[in-house]
Amino acid sequence: MFSFTKHRGSKHFCMHCLHCFYSSDNLKRHQKDCIQINGTQAIEMPVEGSKICFKNHHKMLPVPFVIYADVEAITEKIDTCVP
Repeated sequence: MFSFTKHRGSKHFCMHCLHCFYSSDNLKRHQKDCIQINGTQAIEMPVEGSKICFKNHHKMLPVPFVIYADVEAITEKIDTCVP
């Protein structure tokens, strides 16, 4: 598991979920939730009535392509219809 990332410094692994961390402090913070919830993902819901907003607009990626579908272009003429 050490060679899965390009980071060559010290790595700390959670023995419960095998997630990799670069510092022991991050591993300790992770272990509180990981061990407590018994292997499933922890979901922390926001307080009722609070608002969630996206703040990192500079990290948004532009869409690399756009698809336009024209379903009328695939219709075929029917010879049996009377105009």
